[in-house]
Amino acid sequence: MGAQRVDFVLGMDANATLRGLADALPAQAWQRLQRPPRYRTKTGRTRARRDNVKEQIVVANEYANLRLNHEDVAEFTYRPGKCKRS
Repeated sequence: MGAQRVDFVLGMDANATLRGLADALPAQAWQRLQRPPRYRTKTGRTRARRDNVKEQIVVANEYANLRLNHEDVAEFTYRPGKCKRS
């Protein structure tokens, strides 16, 4: 049984080859990733959230507080060196 059409969504370490392929993509290939809204309960009630202890540690130790602003995604074909197909 041959693979006619297979879609994979996966994350890989950013090696030099993959970074080069991604950098070579035109700007039009990239799109802003739209994530679905968080799960909502049927009753509309939410549970009380715990204190964010990690955030408190970051602030107390004056570490750089990095936050994700957005994610951009693009699609391209890739064939590892020892594979026969992309």
